[in-house]
Amino acid sequence: MLKYLFARIWKNPIARYGSIAGILLISFAVIFSARFGLLKTLSRMFSSPDWSDTLRHGSKPFAFAENEDKARALIEQGWKALHELAATSIDKNQSAAETLTAAVTRKPYSSFLRRESETVIFTYLNGLKSGCGDYRTSVEITDRTTALGELAASRTVAARIAQHQTEGLKKTLEIFVKYVEPAMQKKPDFVPAIELAEEIYRATCALRETAPLWARALDYREYALQKQMYDSDNGRLYDKDPELFETKFREKRQQDNIYRELLVRHFDATRFRTPYDPAQLKNVRNAYFTLKSPAALTAMIAALLAEARHSSSSIARKCHYELFSLDDAGITDREDYLYALAETAVRGEEFVRAQNVISNALKAKTLRDPATRRDLERLRFHLELLRNESESLSRF
Repeated sequence: MLKYLFARIWKNPIARYGSIAGILLISFAVIFSARFGLLKTLSRMFSSPDWSDTLRHGSKPFAFAENEDKARALIEQGWKALHELAATSIDKNQSAAETLTAAVTRKPYSSFLRRESETVIFTYLNGLKSGCGDYRTSVEITDRTTALGELAASRTVAARIAQHQTEGLKKTLEIFVKYVEPAMQKKPDFVPAIELAEEIYRATCALRETAPLWARALDYREYALQKQMYDSDNGRLYDKDPELFETKFREKRQQDNIYRELLVRHFDATRFRTPYDPAQLKNVRNAYFTLKSPAALTAMIAALLAEARHSSSSIARKCHYELFSLDDAGITDREDYLYALAETAVRGEEFVRAQNVISNALKAKTLRDPATRRDLERLRFHLELLRNESESLSRF
């Protein structure tokens, strides 16, 4: 029946061409509706994997393979794009010359940037940074602006300045999205990429922070060390004795210089974040002593930890002893309290107390969160580095 029907349709030219056109139209509609999925599938097939694309490399243990050459090439393109943007922003009639003199490495930038290009780039970045105060305080809802409070929508000199500032911020962040973030997806612990991200964040009024980037680099470095151990024996130790694999991994991690550097830089990045508002700490402290509720206790712990992170060692020591003096029922079983108590002791240079707190916290049966345990182990390793450094200085 179907064979006879198709034969009759094929003999009629109008029906034949109409059927072909309908099939082509339906095929085009299906392909067009699924174009993003097809593009993602093809990009996965013909490009190196991204760190955040867990669907691609999460099917088996340690399947992700970094691509340092691709990351370096993207960062080189990012510096060139930033140089071009800086040159056109300073002088529209001027075009950017050569940017690089060598392959991109970590600081100092003079090792791979031309002197003229470095001057132009950082003149532009410092100019953006200098206008951050005006940008933050001048954009507000008034009678002369729109309902969204966009100062750039009004026809004033201040509006034109704000609009120029906003365009500069957007174009600079576009460079981060187009080049820097893809480079860190190819190799999350690529230090030149994170350093370029630091410069972009600084110029864009600290709209983002680099602490998450250093944390991701730390996570990936641990993954890379585990991958080296896994590939060395094709995963036999990992499958046979996971506890021994974890023990050897910790020993290997302590001997890895790259991991040590990333740990120190992450610790510094969390210390020199945006200063915590002292008035907010005062309000949280008043709320805690007034309400004595679990929510107020959580806010109190977080506020004291934030205060210790951006302050001097003496203030961090005061925050530690204030945390230690809290006597709420069951507070020693809280994971956030144990970690805050340990980190404030480290930042307050109470190394003996910090070692005791970390040891007791890792032995506690109430410590069930793997992320908190990992953070405590990192803090213990950082404490060992600090103590060894202080002992070396005292011997000197």
